[in-house]
Amino acid sequence: MQTINNRMTENQIADLFSLAVQLQVKAEESDDRDTAILAYSIQNACSNLTESRREFLAADATIHNLELKLTDMAVQLANAESKCRELAAENGVKQEFIKTCFRAAADGVSMDGDDIQKLGERLGLFGRETYQPVLHGYICGHEAGEDTVYVMKKTPATDALLAEMRAQGVEEFATELGNVYQQLRSGSHHAHAIKSAVFRAVEFAAQLRKGGAA
Repeated sequence: MQTINNRMTENQIADLFSLAVQLQVKAEESDDRDTAILAYSIQNACSNLTESRREFLAADATIHNLELKLTDMAVQLANAESKCRELAAENGVKQEFIKTCFRAAADGVSMDGDDIQKLGERLGLFGRETYQPVLHGYICGHEAGEDTVYVMKKTPATDALLAEMRAQGVEEFATELGNVYQQLRSGSHHAHAIKSAVFRAVEFAAQLRKGGAA
């Protein structure tokens, strides 16, 4: 024999509770004490079951929210690890460039500008572009559109980290201004000035993160 174990729905529990109430009323009218006690017990069981369902649903929602948070944290961690790897790669190349120049100086090896530029190019720090006076400024002995010049390659991971650090510093300043604002009389000239400064600081922090301010 197979046992079917289906959970009662909320409506089924409510219907059973209503039937138990009616049964208790009729039992008390007919002075059927045992049936009245049974009906009352069913009502209690329905109430407990309803409360358990509410707790279960609340716990299920909490677990779901925690799962979403954990997923979000995992994504953030993966992004942070990726940024750290990019940052380490960029700065590792710079360290190698500095070490090579330092060892050359320590060993008495002569390195002129061309040697340094070629080293930077080999390590991926420098790149070459066709010389354009508008972009690179006037360089004696260089013909526009013909000669090439060395330029520093961008370091997006390092730049992003520095921008974030600057933005956080501005946000801390905005928070401190906000604390000062709370102590001032609302509507006063000083309060208005501080409030405007807070909004401007928040905007400036956002610009820093986007790279819109130096």
